[in-house]
Amino acid sequence: MSGALVSECVAVVEGCHAPDAGGEGGVDLIPAPGRPVFLETRSCEWYTPDFVLGLAREVFAPGSIDLDPCSTPAANLRVLAAKFYDAAADGLDERNVWRGNVFLNPPFGTREGQSLQGLFFERCVREYRQGRITQAVALLKAGLGYKWFRAVLEWPVCFVHERLAFVKPSTTHGVQSAAEGEAVTASMTWGARVQNPHGSVVVYLGPAVQSFAAVFSRIGSVPGLNGWALPPGGSGGGGS
Repeated sequence: MSGALVSECVAVVEGCHAPDAGGEGGVDLIPAPGRPVFLETRSCEWYTPDFVLGLAREVFAPGSIDLDPCSTPAANLRVLAAKFYDAAADGLDERNVWRGNVFLNPPFGTREGQSLQGLFFERCVREYRQGRITQAVALLKAGLGYKWFRAVLEWPVCFVHERLAFVKPSTTHGVQSAAEGEAVTASMTWGARVQNPHGSVVVYLGPAVQSFAAVFSRIGSVPGLNGWALPPGGSGGGGS
């Protein structure tokens, strides 16, 4: 999640086989014995790596992250969004306003048979097209083969080279619920890290496409920056 995979998302289990992937949000990987993996349906919070958040802030500069629509009070200690919605507030609730620069890392799992990643991205696109958000950076599962992922490929994307290691706090003393983004104070100790069994893609909605491509190409492949994608007369390589 933009910070966290919240209550409808995932659990970390040791050495288990993933269930059948039948649904839109199913897990389709059998992990190596003893390796922690993400599985949906149980509550467990994992947070976006700091370097990804740093790249998103670089794209938004001189602005900052105005909204994280699927987060937690603990997660926002890292994201530093001016406003966030947690699981109780529900960022998909139409009564919750989306504005400004949005960082989005939705939970895995499903709601009424639909992928939560797809539902949050669909809401993000709608808010952008209606002019209520300025720009957005979304960190999603690279869900090639899933219906919801087709809409992702209509926007500038970066396929991250490495599988990301999400972070879990080992202590959360003093964290208070703050669904509307009120100030939160806490003493955090960041502990376990776990590698996502899926590849990741970063998606951009907004006017600063060149900045997005330059910044995120440091960690992945941005289709269109490849030599073969340059127009005739460009400097890229090509076949004979």
